[in-house]
Amino acid sequence: MLVNRFEKDTTELENEVERLEKECEELEMKWGSRSISDAKELVDKHIENLHEYNEIKDATQLIIGKVGLHS
Repeated sequence: MLVNRFEKDTTELENEVERLEKECEELEMKWGSRSISDAKELVDKHIENLHEYNEIKDATQLIIGKVGLHS
């Protein structure tokens, strides 16, 4: 019984490894050979864009609030 459970667990783990290897290959094909520095640059740019978006959103909400008070 314990041996059967071990064999089942081993098979499940082997299948999971195979699935993850396939997923890794798909991601490598999608993203190419980008380096860690490329990824960091992409994340930094995204964060910069989010900050700019939030500043614009905050200014817009302030203006809408002031317009609402004077209506």
